[in-house]
Amino acid sequence: MVQQENKVIIQFNSGTWQFTYVPTTSYVKEFTRHTKLKELLDIPPIREIVLNEIPDIRAIPPYLLNQYEQITLEEIMYAVDSKLATDLLDKVEELFKAVTN
Repeated sequence: MVQQENKVIIQFNSGTWQFTYVPTTSYVKEFTRHTKLKELLDIPPIREIVLNEIPDIRAIPPYLLNQYEQITLEEIMYAVDSKLATDLLDKVEELFKAVTN
């Protein structure tokens, strides 16, 4: 067995082996208000939630959308209306969870 930083290399002889692996991080991608807009729009079911729940994003012309891709959903919402943002972002995050769980 050799460990190089966070990678472990194990060499086995031929035979039958059974492994149990307990991951230290989740493999399910979680989408939140802190996720970049580009990442949200790249996943069809998540994109639909964003566009249906936040019409202001649907109104962004396609030629301008790339300027917003590195901004988080939270940053966009607080720029529009901070009073409405918290409740709407809570709702959107619950919808994201329903899709990814």
